[in-house]
Amino acid sequence: ACSMPRQPARSTHHLPFVSVIIANYNGAKLLGPCLRSLMALGYPRRRYELLVVDNGSTDDSERLVRQQFPSVHWVDHAINNYTRALNVGISLAQGELVACLNNDTVVDVRWLRELAQVMQRDSRDGACGSKILLMDGRVNSAGHRAHPNFYWVDRGSEEPYRGQYDRLEPMESLTGCALLVRRRALEQVGLFDEDFNMYTEEVDLAIRLRQHGWTLWYVPTSVVRHVHHGTPNVRSPEEWTERNR
Repeated sequence: ACSMPRQPARSTHHLPFVSVIIANYNGAKLLGPCLRSLMALGYPRRRYELLVVDNGSTDDSERLVRQQFPSVHWVDHAINNYTRALNVGISLAQGELVACLNNDTVVDVRWLRELAQVMQRDSRDGACGSKILLMDGRVNSAGHRAHPNFYWVDRGSEEPYRGQYDRLEPMESLTGCALLVRRRALEQVGLFDEDFNMYTEEVDLAIRLRQHGWTLWYVPTSVVRHVHHGTPNVRSPEEWTERNR
């Protein structure tokens, strides 16, 4: 696992400084829309940084980012391990809040502001997550629900969205698709467990956060649209999820 900077940058302004980390693998077709939406955020541009940690892509991901998004920090990471890439990004991040965002997403203009404002309410709020909608408008995730035998499901998955998940509420776990975490919380509980590689790694982190007294919040006013399984992988999501369960 990666060590963390001992003195991360701290905000002297009203809005905290945030590091947004995107793990990427052959996602050139996805990164453009994702990064353009991040460049258009209703959040002061000097108050957030963007890091793309690349897991050894062989497509045009690097050329696209370097040419079209020169302000984005490109980080080479040869090993294709999603959680390890996030940890590498966290180790380089300067933010007091760290956002993990999938590369197959497009964020709404108030995505980051709504999350950051919730995190400012109470110093024991450890993480918060967005309302995730599929590109056709159906619900992808409104937080996680625990089921028996270590199964976790996305609340509202594939339901038509009719405003049924529009209440700010504490959650047992949140999807890692768009997750904002307090750096102090990560310093206490540790980073993502790299043995998971991908899928349910955020559940493991959520359990550790709650065990240490941190609160997790679902923030419906922070909206993300998700292609869902847009990045190719050798193993299917079902295989990874069952293995990690």
